[in-house]
Amino acid sequence: MNDRCIAILKLLQNGTFIKRQTLMDEFCVSERTIRRDIEFLAYHYNIQSFYGRYGGYKLLDMDDYKEKKKENKRIKVDTLKEILRTCSKEQVPIIESIISDYINKV
Repeated sequence: MNDRCIAILKLLQNGTFIKRQTLMDEFCVSERTIRRDIEFLAYHYNIQSFYGRYGGYKLLDMDDYKEKKKENKRIKVDTLKEILRTCSKEQVPIIESIISDYINKV
């Protein structure tokens, strides 16, 4: 993680909304650079992006993040199981393997 990402994370940790333009001005970088930094941070932290003219970012509560992640996992597994019901006999072991790998990995 580079110094700018660390600094952005520190700004977000107070829980307030930060405009994209504010970050661009603060670090003297382009919008694309800020978006890339936020994409990187979003892999590790629950950052909500707001789009549009006055877009920006907010670091969400970790408990909310964990709950949303758990719910998303359940939805994905349920979807895979639904797909499994429509598969041919040859496809069943493959889909079962994907489900197993996903459950064990995530």
